[in-house]
Amino acid sequence: MKRSLTLLLTLALLVSLTSLALAEDVVGRWNATFAEYMGITIPVEAMDTSLGLELNEDGTALLITDEMQYEGTWILSGRTVVLTNRYDETDITLFTLQEGRLVVSTEVEDEEVKIFLERAGESAQASANSQNTAASSQQDFEVSSSIRFDGGYTDVFWTDSANNGPYRVAFRYYDGGNTVQTGFWAGGNEAGSTTSQKTFRLEQLVPGSRYTILVFDQDDNLAQKEITLPAAEQFVDGKLKASSVRISTEYRSIINGSVRTVNKLSAGDMMAHMDDREYGLYYQINLPELAYERDYFVQILFRAPNGYCETQFYGRHVFSKGNKFYYSLNCIGDDFFADMYEKNGVIPSGTYQVELYFNGMLANTKTFTVQP
Repeated sequence: MKRSLTLLLTLALLVSLTSLALAEDVVGRWNATFAEYMGITIPVEAMDTSLGLELNEDGTALLITDEMQYEGTWILSGRTVVLTNRYDETDITLFTLQEGRLVVSTEVEDEEVKIFLERAGESAQASANSQNTAASSQQDFEVSSSIRFDGGYTDVFWTDSANNGPYRVAFRYYDGGNTVQTGFWAGGNEAGSTTSQKTFRLEQLVPGSRYTILVFDQDDNLAQKEITLPAAEQFVDGKLKASSVRISTEYRSIINGSVRTVNKLSAGDMMAHMDDREYGLYYQINLPELAYERDYFVQILFRAPNGYCETQFYGRHVFSKGNKFYYSLNCIGDDFFADMYEKNGVIPSGTYQVELYFNGMLANTKTFTVQP
């Protein structure tokens, strides 16, 4: 999010000829209050940076982030504020007036991000109006705190008195801190998350973790709830126990399509080469001799020292009978580091944790270190 806020430049000029705004509608100080990404609303408290905009009557402007300030000039074209950098007139940022808010757009990983700003002094009134509108609505739309967790699968439920489906379901990890977590569509993408029922099965959620569940109806009304899954039980399957599961790892990097083993993972090296390399672990699951094949729902979760989490692998897998069966995931973690860097502008050094679950039971925990 930080990178997207500081790279709002060279956007295409849009002009509305059908609906005009007046200068008095936009003059003043504006502050970012929330963003929308992949259909998920991100409140300002969860954003890793701030964004402010000052539009003065004399045509001067100031765009303010927590990293720097941009001086410039502005004009009003239709309902679009065209902001031009004072020192480089080719740098243009567009803010469109929509229902009393200024909206600016950019892209993150080919997905549109919209940032909404409200004029100083109007946020409280807008919030009150929104609450009054919601209170007067006939729709009772709420995600239930009740869940069903079984065999590694989590079923979430919601109520909707208006029956305004079909619904789309998303989730994001929640650590209670300031780390910006990536939002995921429950079915892998927006189309796959659609259901006409008032329940949905999630496959990426792991025991003992906190999540925010987000449900959108067909009019994009949002219901959300924070949930905590029950603590994980230790893996047991007959005589096969968690202590029987062995994990081996090695650090790897993909450079120009070629996989290379590296001696260490360096946060500085990863951040410097995030655009041309991939980094991760060769992750190998070793089981003892199996008398018969096992069919498990497998989940592998990564946790960073700053609280960022992602389930890097999930799906059913059949472990065949035999001696020293192993299962490997080549360079798992490349998306993890890239997503964390994209959202938070940093790959922290320190101790990371990898958790392996079979059928929702904790089979192995392993740590690894990322050096500065």
